[in-house]
Amino acid sequence: MPTGVPEEVYDEVYRLAMLITESVAEADEEAEEFYYEQLRSYCLNEIDSGRELAFLWETLGDFTRDHETAMKYYERALEVAERNVAPSHSILISMGERYLQEGRRDLAKEYLTAGLKQAFYAEDGEMIARADEALHRLSDN
Repeated sequence: MPTGVPEEVYDEVYRLAMLITESVAEADEEAEEFYYEQLRSYCLNEIDSGRELAFLWETLGDFTRDHETAMKYYERALEVAERNVAPSHSILISMGERYLQEGRRDLAKEYLTAGLKQAFYAEDGEMIARADEALHRLSDN
């Protein structure tokens, strides 16, 4: 669980994220949209109630299909993480992966490299592996 995220918030976001993931795996676009709207509503309600967490913004970015909207969510997540002196490597890596999907190689490399450095510092093996894999895909193309 990310640092500073209350267990009940994490549990609900995780539950909704898993429902979205299952819907995508089953190619059930209607269910995917339904659960995404539930996730979006939940996150924004938490934020509006004064519980603005980088984790909420980052999760919205992760599950938003629209690239521009996702990047706005990630930017906000970075601002919140910086303000709260919280780790931001997963946000940077997610941004790098998005830029890679969009074919924006220079930005992808910039964000993935920055995220990888922070992931090493945080000793986050899972995120190190994700960044490394994305950087390999970048170099293969």
